[in-house]
Amino acid sequence: MTDLDSVGGPSAEQQDKEEKGNLKITVVDKCDDKKLIEDVGVSAKSLKGVTNSSGEVEFLDIPVGSYGVTADKAYPNEDYINFIVHYPKIALSKKALSKESTEAEVENGKTTDIQMKLDVYRTVNKVVLKRIHIDRKSGDYGHWWIVIDGKESYGWWPKYGIPDEENVSGQAPVSPDAPPANAGIVDNIQYLAVRAGYAAQKLLYDVRSHALTQTFLGVEGALNADEELDPHDGDPCDEEYQPVVHDCRTDSDIKTEIRKFAKGYAKKYGSKWSWRFEFGNHCHTFQKRMIDKCRLEDLKEL
Repeated sequence: MTDLDSVGGPSAEQQDKEEKGNLKITVVDKCDDKKLIEDVGVSAKSLKGVTNSSGEVEFLDIPVGSYGVTADKAYPNEDYINFIVHYPKIALSKKALSKESTEAEVENGKTTDIQMKLDVYRTVNKVVLKRIHIDRKSGDYGHWWIVIDGKESYGWWPKYGIPDEENVSGQAPVSPDAPPANAGIVDNIQYLAVRAGYAAQKLLYDVRSHALTQTFLGVEGALNADEELDPHDGDPCDEEYQPVVHDCRTDSDIKTEIRKFAKGYAKKYGSKWSWRFEFGNHCHTFQKRMIDKCRLEDLKEL
């Protein structure tokens, strides 16, 4: 028997009992701490548990001391991709995984309560990015646009189509009338000079009227080609993507940002339409800029 025992000190069993405590973890949405998150995996050292419908997990009667606590939750239905290159498509697949860590101190005979806040991954309801690919055989340019709520759509277009005479400044040159058969030498020389000028003007006009010239040098552009809806609205497409977010914006917030971007596009990026592969100012750059400015980089392929 030790001296401590001989004077009525605590036994080993009492010491062990007094060095225990409880740890309670509540997991909430980082954007709204009234929203409790169920089925979150929680670990504290070697202890593991899962939150209940109240967003809680408890570790009872555990040794006192410091604990590193980790909470994580996977959202497999919201797994997404990030584009490295949009066209041709090169993308990285990502897991929608929310994870947070903190420290907790368990004290003797007490319950330590901590709250952990997690990102919640979700798709943006009724917002779909659509893409029709370039058809190299037919020469069709394809098109990219975005649809909101199934009743709004936005894309960047040539205002008058390609090719179109409206894209060429000035009137088409008119061929001069040939002089009469009995015209003199002076009249014939003047005709030849006028004819040469006409030929040069006609060549320049034809170059400016050519589809490739208008495509590469650019023409007047317009949101939805000045129509209420994108001209491809309702058409089948090759690829569809739905944005995945894990921030505090509402669907309404995001849709408002998209509308503001689309309706202010010409003022910010210029009113021309041009296509030089992935450069220029066309439907691809419109959608890519929208993804960047509206923070919609995480996309779920549908």
